[in-house]
Amino acid sequence: MVNPEVHGYLVDEHHSLMRTWEILSLQPCLADLIKDHYSDDGGLLESDVKAFAKSILLDLEYIHKKGYAHLDINPDNIVLVPRGDHYSSKKMKIKRSANSGASADDFVAKIADFATAKSFNQILKSDIVV
Repeated sequence: MVNPEVHGYLVDEHHSLMRTWEILSLQPCLADLIKDHYSDDGGLLESDVKAFAKSILLDLEYIHKKGYAHLDINPDNIVLVPRGDHYSSKKMKIKRSANSGASADDFVAKIADFATAKSFNQILKSDIVV
């Protein structure tokens, strides 16, 4: 039993009260940061950048339609996740020429790290500049 004198805001659960939980569901992700692919080799092919940018913009559109802003989009928060059969624990590098590495088609760009994300309502009620 909780001592209300010590923990005044805590209440014991009663058998007739409905309990609710917040559940956080995370996708297991064997991925690299997008910056790891361009910093080692000096850059990405323009066609790869276009494909990744399209994926990121579609993700942002979805997040915004749900009423949230990420507030920290940068290369540290974009991960490249191997698609389908390429999903393994081994590291793959995106090729910079037609003869080397994995193709950008083997990856999906995804947004990560929502620690600073806020709802549009929170932003409107605060001094956050977007």
